[in-house]
Amino acid sequence: MFSDVNFYSMGDRIVSVEEGPPELVKLIVEDRKWNIGEEVPVLIQVPFEGKAFVIIQGEELWESKVVNLIDGKGEFKFEIKPEYFPNVWIAVNAIPAKLEEKSEISPYSSFSFKNIPIDDNSRKLNVEIVGLPESIKPGTKLEFDVLTKGESNDGVPSEITVAIVDEGIHSILGYIKPDPYDWFRRDRYDAILRAHYYENIAYEYNPESPAGDMIARQLSAGKPRISESWIKPFALWSGAIRTNEEGKAHLEFALPEFNGKARVVVIGTSANKFGSAEGSLDVKR
Repeated sequence: MFSDVNFYSMGDRIVSVEEGPPELVKLIVEDRKWNIGEEVPVLIQVPFEGKAFVIIQGEELWESKVVNLIDGKGEFKFEIKPEYFPNVWIAVNAIPAKLEEKSEISPYSSFSFKNIPIDDNSRKLNVEIVGLPESIKPGTKLEFDVLTKGESNDGVPSEITVAIVDEGIHSILGYIKPDPYDWFRRDRYDAILRAHYYENIAYEYNPESPAGDMIARQLSAGKPRISESWIKPFALWSGAIRTNEEGKAHLEFALPEFNGKARVVVIGTSANKFGSAEGSLDVKR
């Protein structure tokens, strides 16, 4: 015999995710990422007439408003502002205008909230690898350029790192190209504490594991350690390099004796932009 329970650990709180009473408040928003400056239309659906108290919140309480609920519906819009990045939450508390003596509506107020993910193209760093040959002989010098550009295709001085690694190592570890913009754009759970009749409030929040523990997770899953193989691994790393005022850097690597396919991965960052790029390279005689 056994039993189990599902829950979220949120700081010093544990929130059960067992099925609770059905939601009385439904928030309907187009399911997509929103851009800075866009207006987000929101539809509120409830089984009564009354008023809805709406809060737009993230690291702070950004906006608040009151929406009339007529025939079980209410609508409002709000503009996506730069400070809302990477996401905001819509919190709605709906209260019936009048309850009949034998009404079955319970509780007196009903609460719901929804996440609004946000894109900000001005924070994306476009990284390009230029002049990377399709193939090269081992024991020779590899040269290529890296360009870092902004939203309008202008050069952005940035700091980059470059790694050239045997594809076999990537295959063993199940490596996925890092996407720093997507990592920093990941949804945040808002820090506003709530007190309400419902103790079980479902929310959609799937934290991603940081890339730094990828090797540990893959090796703990039964993957062979690189040191256990007779094959000598091939991995080169540039360290931190700055692109110039035009967003350009020239790279040179001395290739060892190696025969096979390698992957070139570039990670770039500036003051408020992030990006990455990758390419492939055949090293053979």
